[in-house]
Amino acid sequence: MKKRALLPLLEAIYLRDEEVFKKLALQLRDLEAQRVSLTQVPPSDVEHVDLCLVRETHLRWRREKIDEILDRERKLKADMRIAKQKFGKALGRFEAMKRIIGDVER
Repeated sequence: MKKRALLPLLEAIYLRDEEVFKKLALQLRDLEAQRVSLTQVPPSDVEHVDLCLVRETHLRWRREKIDEILDRERKLKADMRIAKQKFGKALGRFEAMKRIIGDVER
């Protein structure tokens, strides 16, 4: 296969890996926003016992949800690290091939 024919293939791989990385970054940003919104507990002036119990149940649910989100964030960060490495390699290969082709054409 000629070097020039490899260039579009390497570019496609680079663009694919870039898209995966961007998608993971967007998912991580959304999860972080969800977590932040859940950590901001609205103030309460509830004095009625039944409402206090409901509020306590709701706060417990929020804490559980935050823990779930933190778990998903940890897993997503690991996936992002891998995607970033793949993206970096693909970019390096693409740039190297462009330089090789540029040197050959001179």
